[in-house]
Amino acid sequence: MIESNKTWYRKGLTDGVPIALGYFAVSFTLGITAKNAGFAPFQSMLTSMLINASAGEFAGFTLIAAGAGFLEVAVMEFIANARYLLMSCALSQKLSPDTPLRHRLILGFYITDEFFGLSIARPGYLNPFYTYGMITLGGPAWALGTLLGCIMGNVLPVSIVNALSVGLYGMFLAIIIPPARKNRVIAGLVVISMAASYLFEKLPVVRDISSGIRIILLTILIAGAAAVLFPIKEESEHKIYLYIGIMALVTYLIRVLPLTLIRKEIKNRTIRSFLYYVPYVTLAVMTFPAILSATGSIYSAWAALIVGVLLAFKGRSLFQVAVFSCIVVFVLELFIC
Repeated sequence: MIESNKTWYRKGLTDGVPIALGYFAVSFTLGITAKNAGFAPFQSMLTSMLINASAGEFAGFTLIAAGAGFLEVAVMEFIANARYLLMSCALSQKLSPDTPLRHRLILGFYITDEFFGLSIARPGYLNPFYTYGMITLGGPAWALGTLLGCIMGNVLPVSIVNALSVGLYGMFLAIIIPPARKNRVIAGLVVISMAASYLFEKLPVVRDISSGIRIILLTILIAGAAAVLFPIKEESEHKIYLYIGIMALVTYLIRVLPLTLIRKEIKNRTIRSFLYYVPYVTLAVMTFPAILSATGSIYSAWAALIVGVLLAFKGRSLFQVAVFSCIVVFVLELFIC
């Protein structure tokens, strides 16, 4: 029996509830980051509406706050979101060959880790309306959370802002630690990436390089080396809007071009390996040592890092890791630090 579009849409709505809740909590901390980068509330919400990528948005906000140029932001967006190339290629194989172009364009816009994970897991060909159901809840939750984070960051007590500031890093840990637990290569890459990121921040010569350039260099060098050695098996108002446009355009092209143009699996092992390792290296470099300066106390930051790693290692969800990391910081800074 072929299920109707309405039935698939309802299934997507049901499966989208936990995603929406997690998106709201995590994007709230992203809104605080946007505020610190000089974004107005509407601009922060617009960024999340157009990009829908935590790592990409965070990288963009970080670079913009550091005074990076448009080209630097574009390159970083490509690197931070490169994993969507493989996701888009994989998802293209789940769509019926006669799926209209309009569905491919819409699905490409909303390829995220969570939407992709549930969509690709459905048996048989994917009915686009299943993904649309998840998007109906998850998309607005992501944008609304960013908006409220940017607004509330101005009025919340410092202890709460400090606590929420580690939420995004907690989510990054929840993304990179579980695969590292199962794959020794990824585990090594995460450790090497964090150590290299810390050294680059402290060593006399390289510490003068902007944080954005450091992230780009480390990601290309470490992920590139891993791809060769361990190939996988099989500012002003108008300027802010230009940044948003560049980030959105690069992210969307990464997502939609493979989905609409490529119908066959990528065969080049080195390219597949490089794209496979990129997200783990990028998120590890972005997480450490940046998380240590995200709070008002080095002790609460270390505590959040340890709790986040342990929870992620135990397989807890993005939402749980982010929330408990925030709670640890809040409690320590309120009563101890």
